[in-house]
Amino acid sequence: MPEDRAPLTELVVPDHVAEIYWRYLGGTGASEVSPKNPYQLIFDVLSLEPENKGWNGEYSLLSSAGRSVMSRDEPHRDWQLSNGAAMIWISRKWTVDETISTVLQSGFFGNGFHGIDSAALGYLDKSLNALDASETLYLLTMSPAPTRYNPWCYPSTHRERFEYDAARIGLDVDYDSVEVLPAPKGACN
Repeated sequence: MPEDRAPLTELVVPDHVAEIYWRYLGGTGASEVSPKNPYQLIFDVLSLEPENKGWNGEYSLLSSAGRSVMSRDEPHRDWQLSNGAAMIWISRKWTVDETISTVLQSGFFGNGFHGIDSAALGYLDKSLNALDASETLYLLTMSPAPTRYNPWCYPSTHRERFEYDAARIGLDVDYDSVEVLPAPKGACN
């Protein structure tokens, strides 16, 4: 594990953004992470239903946070084991709010924007606290593949993913209500 294991807490993620992110990850109900041990982690991964090979919100969040912590150090050959160890450690040491804050602060949102607060300013000219549900999902839609779902370079692909994500998490949002800044010159080169 890297020496620096502290969560990123400079930014307080507003509750409405954290709630949408939890649902985006597949979480249901209140966001919570229970302490893990290696045997439980292995059992949970192996017992996923065949039709639901994705992680639930808890494991998606822990996996993202684990990658964030492990990327602070040199790359490891056994990154899967390192990430699993980080997931277990984070589940025991960090709160859910610290975990969500760390993941959203360390995430890449394309066009040089690191962190959701930077992406909110860069794409929407808004602070994180000022985002509504449509704008929050607009930014989160980029998180799995920031280049592929870049709204400036691939607007139709971004819109399709936005509408898919909105339906998947049951969020009543309007893509056309999001006012996006124009792409700067060279943003898609």
